[in-house]
Amino acid sequence: MHKLNLKKLFYFENKNFSFLHVYAIFIEMMQRERIAIILANNKGL
Repeated sequence: MHKLNLKKLFYFENKNFSFLHVYAIFIEMMQRERIAIILANNKGL
């Protein structure tokens, strides 16, 4: 129970940071996917 409360407190304190972190990972994944598609298209040509 104490652990859960600590976790919740940590989450609320770092909500904005967590959102930015997830957003950054999402953008990185999108860029990697785009690069992979471009490389695949170049190989096709």
